[in-house]
Amino acid sequence: MTIDEIDYLIALNRTNFDNWNKNITDEQLEVLTQTWHKLFQGYPCEEVLSAYMRALTYCEFAIKPANIFLELRKLRTVNQPSAEEMWRQLNNAADYCFEMSYRFSFTAQSASNPELTQGQQARINCEDKFKALPKQCQRYIGSVGRLIDLGRFEEQEREQYQFPRFRRFIEMDNEREETLDNMAIGGTSQNMLEA
Repeated sequence: MTIDEIDYLIALNRTNFDNWNKNITDEQLEVLTQTWHKLFQGYPCEEVLSAYMRALTYCEFAIKPANIFLELRKLRTVNQPSAEEMWRQLNNAADYCFEMSYRFSFTAQSASNPELTQGQQARINCEDKFKALPKQCQRYIGSVGRLIDLGRFEEQEREQYQFPRFRRFIEMDNEREETLDNMAIGGTSQNMLEA
């Protein structure tokens, strides 16, 4: 967000909440604008404005950055696939890569790319399948080799033993992302105090 967009956001707050900072000086308003700009500079205006409008529906007092960040986090989790959906994607990729792994040693020319062997093409296909997975799945499984290893398990064993581990990993990864967001906000606050 730009400074002008932050000014607009602050003007919205002033307009919607009668008692919000009526006696604020120009210097205080400048510090407030700079603080909000530091907090929201990495976010698109439409996203922040949308979060502000959602917070406006329930906040009885002036909206604070914490309210906006709460709405931004809610939006992130709504747009994120569920652990079950990601697990299905991971399983499909594991089955595909396990199936392709027996071709790794093939030395015949690939039909789709004559410069490669069938084994090289199979490795490239598996790598592409891995890269197409959601980032959390990639962090969980780590590599194509581990993806192939997951494909070796029977479906029942995957569901009984591997899925609970995966679900817990996703929960912990989401908590880690939220902690990193909070640390970034804390770092911004510290920088503002030092300035």
